[in-house]
Order: sequence, then structure tokens, then C-alpha cells
Amino acid sequence: MGKMDLIFGNIMLAVGALLICLFLAYSWGIARALKEIASGNPEFKLKPLWIFSVKILAPLAVILILIFIRKIAG
Repeated sequence: MGKMDLIFGNIMLAVGALLICLFLAYSWGIARALKEIASGNPEFKLKPLWIFSVKILAPLAVILILIFIRKIAG
């Protein structure tokens, strides 16, 4: 049961987050995402920070989390 928790509760959750970030930034597109955000919040002022976070910061953070999980489990 411990291995299943490690695999699905930690690793797959982080991999899913990484795939969502990559899909949003590079497949669906930042322009479409910003258009969707603007439909709900037309006064969204953090566009440059949000773009940086989705394209660079969040994927790097998730990769670091996966490395940390591997070291702990390993």
C-alpha cells in the first residue's frame, strides 16, 4: 500500500501537474488562456508574471518536486 501511495499520491500527481503546465503553455497556447482569463476577469493585471509562471516557473518547480520525491523514496 505504501508503494501505491508513493506512485499515485506523489509521483503521478506531480507528473499530471507538469503535463497540465506544458499543455497550457505550449499546446493550447498562452493567447487562448489569457482570453479565457479575460472573459472572467477583464482587469487581470499580472499577465507577464502569469506567463512566466506557467511557461518556466511551474514546470521547473514540479521537476524539482519529482527529483525530491525520488531522493526520498530512493
